[in-house]
Amino acid sequence: HGRRKATRLIILDIVPRAATSGYYGDMTRTVIRGKASDAQRRLWETVNAGQALALKKMKPGVDGLKLHLEIKQFFADQGYPTEIRDGRQTGFFQGTGHGLGLEIHEFPRFQKTTFKVGQVLTVEPGCYIRPADNVPEGFWDIGVRIEDDVLVTAGGNENLTGSTPKSVADVDAAGARERPPGPPPMLHHPGHVAAGAGSSSERHGSPE
Repeated sequence: HGRRKATRLIILDIVPRAATSGYYGDMTRTVIRGKASDAQRRLWETVNAGQALALKKMKPGVDGLKLHLEIKQFFADQGYPTEIRDGRQTGFFQGTGHGLGLEIHEFPRFQKTTFKVGQVLTVEPGCYIRPADNVPEGFWDIGVRIEDDVLVTAGGNENLTGSTPKSVADVDAAGARERPPGPPPMLHHPGHVAAGAGSSSERHGSPE
């Protein structure tokens, strides 16, 4: 609540709904007001790589739970294990995603399905770091989540919100821009699900 401090990571969860069809979109970006620190940048790049791993391997016949655990292990290998510290969870303690449609959260859950052609699921790995004696202070109380809406196709998958900027350079550039006084501009979401899967989407997998 209140004014956001500069140089703090901000997780924005955007949930548009198409007025005509009633279908939901669900997209998350992590941004910063100012310039990212090395610790913030490293965590951000790790989460982005974890999502890229999911998108690379998500295709019909793949077990969602196995892929979820692979992402969790990837985070641990990068120095971000999922564990309990002082009674609080840290690391990747959420689900990787969920079904999406006429409800924001639909079945199946990412880790409770074997992917099938035509499914639309979110892919939203996140990593949240709690203070600890063995954790550098620069990593204390920071978190990153990146979420896109993904259609499972015969040849792999199609990222329906993939054109929306999410690189570290994009985040730094947005945070560095000086804005005029007054309320912030409205967020524009060019990868809105209702817009379809034309030029605003990205395909993953073989072209067959």
